[in-house]
Amino acid sequence: MPLSMPPSSTAEVPLRASATAVRPSASAAENTPEYTLPDLVCFAHLHWDFVWQRPQHLLSRFAQVGRVFYVEDAFYHADDLVEPHIEIKERDNGVKVVVAHLPQRHRLDEAASDQAQFELLSQFFSEQSITNYAFWYYTPMALAKSRHFQPVLTVYDCMDELANFKFAHPELKKREQELFRKADLVFTGGHTLYEAKREQHPDAHAFPSSIDKAHFGQARGPLAEPADQAAIPHPGLAFLAWSTSDSILSCCASFPRTTPIGSSSLSARWSRLTRPFCPALPTCITSAARTTRNYLLTSRVGR
Repeated sequence: MPLSMPPSSTAEVPLRASATAVRPSASAAENTPEYTLPDLVCFAHLHWDFVWQRPQHLLSRFAQVGRVFYVEDAFYHADDLVEPHIEIKERDNGVKVVVAHLPQRHRLDEAASDQAQFELLSQFFSEQSITNYAFWYYTPMALAKSRHFQPVLTVYDCMDELANFKFAHPELKKREQELFRKADLVFTGGHTLYEAKREQHPDAHAFPSSIDKAHFGQARGPLAEPADQAAIPHPGLAFLAWSTSDSILSCCASFPRTTPIGSSSLSARWSRLTRPFCPALPTCITSAARTTRNYLLTSRVGR
């Protein structure tokens, strides 16, 4: 018999774990068995293989001491021939990336999509014996497929003000308020975000993002230069992540004898924003997250 989620309009949101916890007595504490870490299940709007940033920094380290499952947004197929199923991808330090595959008909039926993902996750939890677990959210929108589980701890790690993004879901602000009610801890990726969120949760903390020194430090070692960059004249001028078109043009003017190289999330908008004003730019390179460091090898200036 298929699992069914209660209608979101009538379902009660489980209280935060800290609100219902009971302190053990002294005698009970003496007989408490050895503590084992709960599994960590992360819900994110970012693909694990996209850019090596905050989720990867933290979760790859968490995975060194326990099981970590990284649940991405669903992948919708171009037709209705596929049956809903889960794909598991092994990543750094044993992180398991979990992707729900859904037929095209679910793309425009949000309720059916959420229900299908809830059922798939419920089955997956059972198969993997995920019974003692904490939830770590990067997007409040994931509540639609996860609100009826019972984690021992809920963390909201707020990297960005997602409601201000273009094409943000109209329910995002409402879902964030629901997540605040569920969350035991709230972290923010910067102090400005902290100022905005601290009034909305009693246990909010500024937790600024940084770089992964060990990951990018490998660029100082003997790494192979990527083939698609090798033919470009050196030295290179590397633009990583979300550099703006103005900053790119300014750097190009300051270093006229270098070759601009765009990688990572910059790639999709390089031609649209910058190339019309600087036609000599080479075709932008798209690099996977774990190879971005390789593209830094021949660059003399990076942003």
